[in-house]
Amino acid sequence: MSLELPSSWLPRVALSQGESLNGVKRFLGFSRQPDVDLDFLAMEPARVAELSGLDGGVFDEAARVLRYAHSLEMRNPIFLQEGSAPRYRFCMECLKGCRTPYFPLHWRIDAYRVCAVHRCLMEENCPHCGAMVCPLQDWATCGVRRGSHTFASQCLQCSKFLWRGVPLKIDAIPKRVFARKERLRLMNGGVFVASILTGRCLMPFSGDTDARISLPQLERQGMFALGLKSRVDHLRQKMGA
Repeated sequence: MSLELPSSWLPRVALSQGESLNGVKRFLGFSRQPDVDLDFLAMEPARVAELSGLDGGVFDEAARVLRYAHSLEMRNPIFLQEGSAPRYRFCMECLKGCRTPYFPLHWRIDAYRVCAVHRCLMEENCPHCGAMVCPLQDWATCGVRRGSHTFASQCLQCSKFLWRGVPLKIDAIPKRVFARKERLRLMNGGVFVASILTGRCLMPFSGDTDARISLPQLERQGMFALGLKSRVDHLRQKMGA
Protein backbone atom coordinates (compact mmCIF):
# COMPACT_ATOMS: atom_id res chain seq x y z
CA MET A 1 0.00 0.00 0.00
CA SER A 2 1.42 3.41 -0.96
CA LEU A 3 -1.32 5.93 -0.15
CA GLU A 4 0.09 9.25 1.00
CA LEU A 5 -1.88 11.71 3.11
CA PRO A 6 -1.79 15.52 2.74
CA SER A 7 0.12 15.81 6.05
CA SER A 8 3.04 13.97 4.42
CA TRP A 9 2.68 15.39 0.91
CA LEU A 10 2.15 19.13 1.56
CA PRO A 11 5.50 19.83 3.31
CA ARG A 12 7.35 18.15 0.44
CA VAL A 13 5.46 20.28 -2.08
CA ALA A 14 6.23 23.46 -0.16
CA LEU A 15 9.94 22.65 -0.01
CA SER A 16 10.13 21.75 -3.70
CA GLN A 17 8.40 25.01 -4.71
CA GLY A 18 10.31 27.25 -2.30
CA GLU A 19 7.04 28.32 -0.67
CA SER A 20 5.84 28.38 2.91
CA LEU A 21 3.64 25.52 4.04
CA ASN A 22 0.80 27.94 4.87
CA GLY A 23 1.09 29.51 1.42
CA VAL A 24 0.72 26.12 -0.29
CA LYS A 25 -2.22 25.22 1.95
CA ARG A 26 -4.02 28.47 1.07
CA PHE A 27 -3.38 28.02 -2.65
CA LEU A 28 -4.81 24.49 -2.62
CA GLY A 29 -7.85 25.47 -0.56
CA PHE A 30 -7.00 23.97 2.83
CA SER A 31 -8.37 25.75 5.89
CA ARG A 32 -6.46 26.75 9.01
CA GLN A 33 -7.37 23.49 10.76
CA PRO A 34 -4.17 21.97 12.21
CA ASP A 35 -5.03 18.47 10.98
CA VAL A 36 -4.99 18.80 7.19
CA ASP A 37 -5.94 15.15 6.73
CA LEU A 38 -9.27 15.71 8.49
CA ASP A 39 -9.65 18.98 6.59
CA PHE A 40 -9.24 16.99 3.38
CA LEU A 41 -12.47 15.07 4.19
CA ALA A 42 -14.55 18.12 3.19
CA MET A 43 -12.55 18.94 0.04
CA GLU A 44 -12.79 17.88 -3.59
CA PRO A 45 -9.74 15.67 -4.36
CA ALA A 46 -10.01 16.39 -8.09
CA ARG A 47 -9.79 20.13 -7.45
CA VAL A 48 -6.66 19.70 -5.30
CA ALA A 49 -5.13 17.58 -8.06
CA GLU A 50 -6.00 20.17 -10.71
CA LEU A 51 -4.41 23.01 -8.76
CA SER A 52 -1.35 20.81 -8.18
CA GLY A 53 -0.99 19.98 -11.87
CA LEU A 54 -1.51 16.27 -11.21
CA ASP A 55 -3.81 13.64 -12.70
CA GLY A 56 -7.41 14.12 -11.62
CA GLY A 57 -7.81 10.89 -9.65
CA VAL A 58 -4.49 10.87 -7.85
CA PHE A 59 -6.01 11.66 -4.43
CA ASP A 60 -9.28 9.75 -4.79
CA GLU A 61 -8.21 6.58 -3.00
CA ALA A 62 -6.65 8.41 -0.04
CA ALA A 63 -9.82 10.50 0.30
CA ARG A 64 -11.99 7.38 0.14
CA VAL A 65 -10.02 5.59 2.86
CA LEU A 66 -9.99 8.69 5.07
CA ARG A 67 -13.76 9.07 4.81
CA TYR A 68 -14.35 5.41 5.51
CA ALA A 69 -12.07 5.42 8.56
CA HIS A 70 -13.75 8.58 9.85
CA SER A 71 -17.16 6.88 9.60
CA LEU A 72 -16.20 4.05 11.96
CA GLU A 73 -17.69 4.25 15.45
CA MET A 74 -14.58 3.36 17.46
CA ARG A 75 -13.96 4.07 21.14
CA ASN A 76 -10.42 5.33 20.53
CA PRO A 77 -9.13 7.70 17.82
CA ILE A 78 -7.93 5.86 14.72
CA PHE A 79 -5.35 8.44 13.63
CA LEU A 80 -2.30 9.52 15.61
CA GLN A 81 -2.05 13.12 16.75
CA GLU A 82 0.33 15.21 18.80
CA GLY A 83 -1.88 17.91 20.25
CA SER A 84 -4.04 18.63 17.23
CA ALA A 85 -1.31 18.01 14.62
CA PRO A 86 -0.84 14.83 12.54
CA ARG A 87 1.72 12.37 13.87
CA TYR A 88 3.26 9.20 12.41
CA ARG A 89 5.13 6.11 13.45
CA PHE A 90 7.71 4.78 11.02
CA CYS A 91 9.60 1.69 9.92
CA MET A 92 13.37 2.20 9.72
CA GLU A 93 13.76 -0.43 7.02
CA CYS A 94 11.02 1.04 4.82
CA LEU A 95 12.48 4.56 5.03
CA LYS A 96 15.98 3.28 4.31
CA GLY A 97 14.86 1.52 1.14
CA CYS A 98 12.52 4.23 -0.15
CA ARG A 99 13.85 6.17 -3.15
CA THR A 100 11.55 9.12 -2.39
CA PRO A 101 10.88 8.91 1.36
CA TYR A 102 7.36 9.70 2.52
CA PHE A 103 4.88 8.68 5.22
CA PRO A 104 2.11 6.38 3.93
CA LEU A 105 -1.41 6.49 5.31
CA HIS A 106 -1.15 3.34 7.43
CA TRP A 107 1.79 4.79 9.40
CA ARG A 108 -0.64 7.27 10.90
CA ILE A 109 -3.11 4.58 12.02
CA ASP A 110 -2.69 3.94 15.74
CA ALA A 111 -3.48 0.21 15.52
CA TYR A 112 -0.64 -0.40 13.02
CA ARG A 113 2.29 -1.28 15.32
CA VAL A 114 4.30 -3.86 13.31
CA CYS A 115 5.58 -3.38 9.75
CA ALA A 116 3.91 -6.02 7.60
CA VAL A 117 6.93 -6.09 5.25
CA HIS A 118 9.86 -6.23 7.66
CA ARG A 119 8.13 -7.56 10.82
CA CYS A 120 9.72 -4.92 13.02
CA LEU A 121 7.94 -2.74 15.55
CA MET A 122 7.00 0.69 14.26
CA GLU A 123 9.16 3.41 15.81
CA GLU A 124 7.58 6.16 17.87
CA ASN A 125 10.51 8.61 18.08
CA CYS A 126 13.72 9.64 16.38
CA PRO A 127 16.42 7.15 17.49
CA HIS A 128 18.91 10.02 17.89
CA CYS A 129 17.10 12.84 19.73
CA GLY A 130 13.77 11.29 20.71
CA ALA A 131 11.59 13.74 18.77
CA MET A 132 8.20 12.58 17.48
CA VAL A 133 7.50 12.48 13.75
CA CYS A 134 5.11 15.34 13.01
CA PRO A 135 5.90 16.29 9.39
CA LEU A 136 3.41 19.13 8.96
CA GLN A 137 5.97 21.91 9.32
CA ASP A 138 7.95 24.21 7.03
CA TRP A 139 10.89 21.94 6.33
CA ALA A 140 13.00 24.85 5.05
CA THR A 141 13.20 26.20 8.61
CA CYS A 142 13.69 22.83 10.37
CA GLY A 143 16.74 20.88 11.46
CA VAL A 144 19.94 21.82 13.22
CA ARG A 145 20.66 24.33 10.46
CA ARG A 146 18.01 26.31 8.59
CA GLY A 147 17.36 24.65 5.24
CA SER A 148 19.24 21.45 6.10
CA HIS A 149 16.09 19.29 6.00
CA THR A 150 15.38 17.89 2.55
CA PHE A 151 13.92 14.37 3.03
CA ALA A 152 10.98 12.92 4.95
CA SER A 153 13.44 10.37 6.31
CA GLN A 154 15.24 13.09 8.31
CA CYS A 155 14.25 14.13 11.83
CA LEU A 156 12.76 17.64 11.87
CA GLN A 157 14.64 18.42 15.09
CA CYS A 158 18.16 17.02 14.73
CA SER A 159 18.28 16.46 10.92
CA LYS A 160 19.69 12.95 11.34
CA PHE A 161 18.22 10.12 9.31
CA LEU A 162 15.41 8.28 11.08
CA TRP A 163 16.49 4.96 9.54
CA ARG A 164 19.95 5.04 11.12
CA GLY A 165 19.14 2.78 14.00
CA VAL A 166 18.54 -0.88 14.78
CA PRO A 167 14.92 -1.96 14.24
CA LEU A 168 13.33 -4.26 16.79
CA LYS A 169 12.09 -7.40 15.04
CA ILE A 170 8.99 -8.87 16.65
CA ASP A 171 10.25 -12.42 16.14
CA ALA A 172 13.41 -11.59 18.10
CA ILE A 173 11.55 -10.56 21.25
CA PRO A 174 11.69 -13.38 23.85
CA LYS A 175 8.39 -14.72 25.17
CA ARG A 176 9.48 -13.88 28.71
CA VAL A 177 9.25 -10.14 27.95
CA PHE A 178 6.37 -10.21 25.50
CA ALA A 179 3.03 -11.83 26.35
CA ARG A 180 1.32 -13.81 23.60
CA LYS A 181 -1.83 -11.68 23.86
CA GLU A 182 0.18 -8.49 23.39
CA ARG A 183 2.05 -9.93 20.41
CA LEU A 184 -1.28 -10.89 18.80
CA ARG A 185 -2.75 -7.46 19.47
CA LEU A 186 0.16 -5.73 17.76
CA MET A 187 0.11 -8.09 14.77
CA ASN A 188 -3.62 -7.45 14.32
CA GLY A 189 -2.81 -3.91 13.18
CA GLY A 190 -2.38 -5.30 9.67
CA VAL A 191 -5.90 -6.73 9.84
CA PHE A 192 -7.20 -3.34 10.94
CA VAL A 193 -5.56 -1.55 7.99
CA ALA A 194 -6.71 -4.16 5.48
CA SER A 195 -10.28 -3.87 6.78
CA ILE A 196 -10.27 -0.09 6.32
CA LEU A 197 -8.93 -0.47 2.78
CA THR A 198 -11.47 -3.08 1.70
CA GLY A 199 -14.43 -2.35 3.96
CA ARG A 200 -14.54 -6.04 4.90
CA CYS A 201 -13.19 -8.06 7.82
CA LEU A 202 -12.85 -11.80 8.41
CA MET A 203 -14.33 -12.64 11.80
CA PRO A 204 -13.43 -15.97 13.51
CA PHE A 205 -16.98 -17.36 13.63
CA SER A 206 -19.06 -15.22 11.28
CA GLY A 207 -16.71 -15.06 8.28
CA ASP A 208 -16.60 -12.10 5.90
CA THR A 209 -18.39 -9.15 7.55
CA ASP A 210 -18.85 -5.41 7.11
CA ALA A 211 -15.86 -3.70 8.75
CA ARG A 212 -18.14 -0.98 10.16
CA ILE A 213 -19.68 -3.69 12.33
CA SER A 214 -16.73 -6.00 13.01
CA LEU A 215 -13.96 -3.47 13.80
CA PRO A 216 -15.80 -1.84 16.73
CA GLN A 217 -16.62 -5.32 18.04
CA LEU A 218 -13.00 -6.44 17.83
CA GLU A 219 -11.85 -3.23 19.52
CA ARG A 220 -14.19 -3.90 22.46
CA GLN A 221 -12.70 -7.39 22.72
CA GLY A 222 -9.19 -5.90 23.03
CA MET A 223 -7.94 -7.26 19.71
CA PHE A 224 -6.18 -4.04 18.64
CA ALA A 225 -3.60 -1.75 20.24
CA LEU A 226 -5.76 1.36 19.66
CA GLY A 227 -5.24 3.87 22.44
CA LEU A 228 -2.43 1.88 24.09
CA LYS A 229 0.96 3.42 24.71
CA SER A 230 3.70 2.23 22.39
CA ARG A 231 6.12 -0.20 24.08
CA VAL A 232 9.00 -0.36 21.59
CA ASP A 233 11.47 1.55 23.82
CA HIS A 234 10.26 -0.31 26.91
CA LEU A 235 10.85 -3.64 25.20
CA ARG A 236 14.34 -2.55 24.11
CA GLN A 237 15.20 -1.74 27.74
CA LYS A 238 13.93 -5.11 28.96
CA MET A 239 15.98 -6.89 26.32
CA GLY A 240 19.05 -4.76 27.02
CA ALA A 241 19.08 -3.65 23.35
